[in-house]
Amino acid sequence: MSQLEIAYRTFHFNPPASISGRLISKILVDPHYEKHNQEVLESLTRRGIHLSPSELAEKLITDELICELVKLFHGRWFLAWKRENGWEYFSTIIIYHHGKAYHLKWFWPEDFKNNNNNFLIVRTCYREDKYDSKE
Repeated sequence: MSQLEIAYRTFHFNPPASISGRLISKILVDPHYEKHNQEVLESLTRRGIHLSPSELAEKLITDELICELVKLFHGRWFLAWKRENGWEYFSTIIIYHHGKAYHLKWFWPEDFKNNNNNFLIVRTCYREDKYDSKE
């Protein structure tokens, strides 16, 4: 197990996703997104809003949701907004389930020709209500 896999939760894609011409078979998820879930829970509590478990699940980010969002990258090309210390960094807003918009911040190794670099890391994910579809 690599040092990265110790620091992040690991999920495998089979078959791999083709993202910007790379075959990605593994996604590493940073638990940082859970901070945003905590903010949502605190806001609901402050406003006295009580949700059922299924309603709450619709409001919170999960590892499974992040994996589903990354699967939507398949066949698409992205430009890095920054390259630093051998990594390329991306910031992507994607419209997903029921017209909800999510913002993912993610990165991967610049050297994709190395067969061990078939992964990407999601640093964080959060809702972007202002980009929600008005369907």
